Amino acid sequence: MNSLEMFTSFLPMSLVIMDENMDLVAASREAFSMFGIRPDANEYKIQLEELSSAMAARKDLIPSIGASTFKLHHVGSKDTVRWQNESRIYDIDVFTLPAENGMYFGVHFADITARIEVERSRDTARAYLEKILSSIPLGVVVMNRLMQITAMNALQQDIMKASGQDVSLIHAVGMDAPTLLDPHPEESWGKVSEKVLNNGETIRGFYRQAQGKDNDNVFSLEIAPLKNDKSEIVGAVRICQDITIQTRLEDQAREAGLVIARLETVKQVAVTLNHEINNALAILMGNLDIIDRCKQPVPEIVAELLKIVKEQGSRIGGFVQRFSDIKEVKTVKYLESKAEQMIDL
Repeated sequence: MNSLEMFTSFLPMSLVIMDENMDLVAASREAFSMFGIRPDANEYKIQLEELSSAMAARKDLIPSIGASTFKLHHVGSKDTVRWQNESRIYDIDVFTLPAENGMYFGVHFADITARIEVERSRDTARAYLEKILSSIPLGVVVMNRLMQITAMNALQQDIMKASGQDVSLIHAVGMDAPTLLDPHPEESWGKVSEKVLNNGETIRGFYRQAQGKDNDNVFSLEIAPLKNDKSEIVGAVRICQDITIQTRLEDQAREAGLVIARLETVKQVAVTLNHEINNALAILMGNLDIIDRCKQPVPEIVAELLKIVKEQGSRIGGFVQRFSDIKEVKTVKYLESKAEQMIDL
């Protein structure tokens, strides 16, 4: 073995060296093993020919290397090509080396199968996560420690679009959350950063998004720390939920409760009036009936006054009865010139 063959043989990588005619001139032990040849220094020349045949038998290998060599015109230049050998994937680095007469081509096989599998697993996991995020009824924004957006689901985009912020998912990535997410929580983003990122606390609150007069959308809001597998805080997750319908139902229920309470108060007043006024009114009207049945003549003016008293007593009795039978509290203006309201009976 010459010095080049000896040097190449012990390199800790899969490397072969070719001349300008694409003939093998040297190879490392790992290169022999890669193609199923057990390296033997005593059979080096023979094994080099076997390696050349094995490489030629691999689909697209020699043509790919040859295509790279055509791009290399001076010592120190390099080209990389991707090659798959059955279940293994390689990045083949083809580079030039100085030779006594011309150039040699170094061909380094880097097995990147594990890296590709990790990338595929990561892409699959990311796609699965995005699918989950897109299916849940929550607006989700993921931020790093600089409060820059790293991910956002479609529902959050719809929420922002409804408020006039039409930002695509792609363009949102990398933007400052305080700039993009408006309105933000009641607490300043400085406090959000301090509490969530530094103290690991979760912030909860509410905010309204204007949709027109008396038609605001209401959202619950939560910003929680995002941790890695070492429980280190690496960012934050902002989650908002549309609770507009729930809030409106609660408002309606509260209003209905107030109406019921008002009606109950009015009925209690009616019972009181019925008790206090009707008792006195019954005595008054009874005495008027006694006077009517008496045949004793009375002055005309007295008779007229008794008639008025009886009419007004009947009016008061009718008022008390209507007040007792009230089913709905409606009010009307007491006087046109005043703001006071009175119950419409």
